[in-house]
Amino acid sequence: MMARLSLRQHLLETIRLAIPTALSRTGLMLLTLVSVVLVGRYDATELAYQAIGGAPLSAMLVTSIGLVLGTVVFTAQAFGATQYERCGLVWRRTLPFAVLMGGLGILLAAFGETFLLLTGQSPDMARYGGEWLLIASLGLPGHLVFTVSVLFLEGVKRPLPGMVVMIAANILNLGLNLWLIPGGFGVPAGGAAGAAWAMTITRWAMAVAIVAVILLWREGRTFGVYGTVFPPWREWQEQRRLGYASGLSNGVETASFAVLALFAGLVSPTDLGAFAITLNVLACVFMAAVGIGGAGAVRIGALRGAGQRADAVVAGWVALGLNTAVMLAAGAVVVLTAPAVAGFYTRDAAVAAMAAWLLVIAAVAMPVDGGQSVLASLLRAFQDGWGPTVCHIVSYIVVMVPLAWLLAIQWQRGAAGLFEAIVIASILAMGLLILRYRWLTR
Repeated sequence: MMARLSLRQHLLETIRLAIPTALSRTGLMLLTLVSVVLVGRYDATELAYQAIGGAPLSAMLVTSIGLVLGTVVFTAQAFGATQYERCGLVWRRTLPFAVLMGGLGILLAAFGETFLLLTGQSPDMARYGGEWLLIASLGLPGHLVFTVSVLFLEGVKRPLPGMVVMIAANILNLGLNLWLIPGGFGVPAGGAAGAAWAMTITRWAMAVAIVAVILLWREGRTFGVYGTVFPPWREWQEQRRLGYASGLSNGVETASFAVLALFAGLVSPTDLGAFAITLNVLACVFMAAVGIGGAGAVRIGALRGAGQRADAVVAGWVALGLNTAVMLAAGAVVVLTAPAVAGFYTRDAAVAAMAAWLLVIAAVAMPVDGGQSVLASLLRAFQDGWGPTVCHIVSYIVVMVPLAWLLAIQWQRGAAGLFEAIVIASILAMGLLILRYRWLTR
């Protein structure tokens, strides 16, 4: 029997995997952060267009990412069982699925203006927000190809290439935004639309780069990266089922936050701008939790594949504890720097003042919002797809959305009420998911 791992070994291995994974996820958010900051400093109205178009795009993107999350779970299990060729098979069979989901997103985005009008947005907000949505959606297939490839590399405990490509992508994205938002060199000022083109170009560059890295990888043959990309559909039903549950779970959570953005748009452009800034900061910090959850999921998958179930359970609790410490520290930093952070995003005094207060409320949400995300990843690593989905439906659809409407619209608390609803829903979600993890691993 293999000796049990110590808590120190668990912690060190989780940190080793979590750092590049978290940096890679944070890099994804920085792509949006740069866009939000530069558009916000360019024009507050353009920021509102980007925010309203970004709400449905985020829902489509995160739902699609959920559909392919099984990649890391099944890759890690094959890696732990030393069935290395099956690792590449998981990657190859998910690539066409990712492209298909991205194409579907583009199709839905073509009706963005109509959708925004139906939600009660003004004609200008719907028109320019819909334009932003369509342009940005053209990068969805590239983003999903990049995601599948990074999940594959993380599953075989090779997270560094994804981090390196992400760093290069952020440099490219910054240059494109600095060029396309204000215009120059024969290109007219693009505003929010220019930022959307920068995002689309960057996402396709990321996809090409990471696929090239994998195909040129000297261990590629060992890990089965060469071969058909259209394996029999029935061979990976279990992976797709986990993806369907994860996609619905992610979609429910993200769509709920998108609804809150629509509520903010109904209050005022100032509330919408401040809400977008604060949510972007929260999302950037949240990426650290996603990275820690991903590292925990990889460790659980590999340990289960190796037949070490007891260690797999402990690995999950270690990941949750690590996330709690990181999120508490991040929340403290955000509280101390809230005015400076808000002022960095926008020159509009009213938007900055409101965002500074919202950041304090968002800091309270960080440990629980990050914690529920980590727990969902851990449960999926145990191939429990529907448990997190049910918890997210209850917490975010049944509780958060109606509560946000009551606080922000009926009680006229505006964007502050929206973040108060987020805190309450995240506490509920984390509590439910802890109970689920305890029950599943008892």
